[in-house]
Amino acid sequence: MRPAKLYIAYTQDDEVVAIGTVEQLARWFDTTPNNIRSLATHFKKGDIKEPRVKFYRVEDLEEVE
Repeated sequence: MRPAKLYIAYTQDDEVVAIGTVEQLARWFDTTPNNIRSLATHFKKGDIKEPRVKFYRVEDLEEVE
């Protein structure tokens, strides 16, 4: 069994709101897991300029550092 991928949600002020699996974040933000994955992809590419909440995959953040 492979480990679950963690996602992190930030506010506009870069404060961490939540860390969890895509399913957990989808439940907490009342949306679908596919929507969270899609938003994370768009934020990584820089397609969304001023979001209220930013979603990232934790492993994507580790690649940047």
